[in-house]
Amino acid sequence: MKPSRTSRSQRAVSTTEPHRRDGDRRTPSIGTLLRGHRLARRRQARRESDVSGYYVDWYAPHTLYLAVSVLLLSCADAMMTLRLLEHGASELNAIMRVLIETDVQLFAAFKMALTGAGLLFLLIHHRFRVFRRFRVEQLLRWIALLYLVLIAYELTLLKSPGVPPLAVFVVAMGIITMGVSIALAGVGALRESPARRH
Repeated sequence: MKPSRTSRSQRAVSTTEPHRRDGDRRTPSIGTLLRGHRLARRRQARRESDVSGYYVDWYAPHTLYLAVSVLLLSCADAMMTLRLLEHGASELNAIMRVLIETDVQLFAAFKMALTGAGLLFLLIHHRFRVFRRFRVEQLLRWIALLYLVLIAYELTLLKSPGVPPLAVFVVAMGIITMGVSIALAGVGALRESPARRH
């Protein structure tokens, strides 16, 4: 007797189900981040197991603006740190202090590379949760706010005559970029709320 089509289909499903039940099979990479705006196939969670975190192919504009804001504020912090050192301050971070004493350009390059790599990692994992409590995207917001507090403290130490004009411009751009991120996030929330009601 020939096996029925039903039994064949059942075996086919049974052989493919274990693979479908596996976790997220996506491998995050820089290429995924760069191609996401053109080949955005996944924007939200698809499985119940994705609640703890998942990768996406598309990154919301407000998240990208937030990452740019953190990078700009980090640049401003580096410039004001160097100006404070010129006025007799000391660097508390031992690694950064060694880099500054070795070469200022090396310090700046290392700080920007470290910040950029950290932001890229957080951006790729922005839909995951930290300690299963809050999303990585919220962590980005807190980092941006911490930079603002730090820069405000540095401004009080430098006073207005000693603040580098370029640092002021970069801080202003960082704040504007953060404002754009907040506005876009608000618009996105307003668009999603009617969809959730239906």
